[in-house]
Amino acid sequence: MLGLYGLTAEEVSLALAHPYLMYNAYGASKAAVEQCGLLFIFNENNDESDACRHFIWAALLIGVTDKNMAEKILDSHEADVLQSTDELMMDQKNNKLGLQTGVRLKSNDSLNAGKIVKEFLTAFEKKKISVLKPSLKNRRKK
Repeated sequence: MLGLYGLTAEEVSLALAHPYLMYNAYGASKAAVEQCGLLFIFNENNDESDACRHFIWAALLIGVTDKNMAEKILDSHEADVLQSTDELMMDQKNNKLGLQTGVRLKSNDSLNAGKIVKEFLTAFEKKKISVLKPSLKNRRKK
């Protein structure tokens, strides 16, 4: 169940324990929303834009913390009891791909939004991204 500012109870607990880190995690989530807004027309749940936000946010989190804490942040976000199992599985798959991408890019000293977006688009074109409600009309023209 979502509470304060739409956060799960687990997110609130993390924010209380690690306020500076969670502030940076929030900044990374806003950056993900911005990047995905450039790629997709609509900003819906379970569509391409949602998959994009999860992938990019997960990768960006690697820039503000280590993989273990990034996983905790993502898991706390997914701890919404109102979320369906299918939604949870979609989000977790895209989070995992984003984390893997972030770790790889960071190890090559090339972790930045542009590279992450490029990696997302490649994974998307190869159909590695999980989307429950695909929309052929959602992608912005290049």
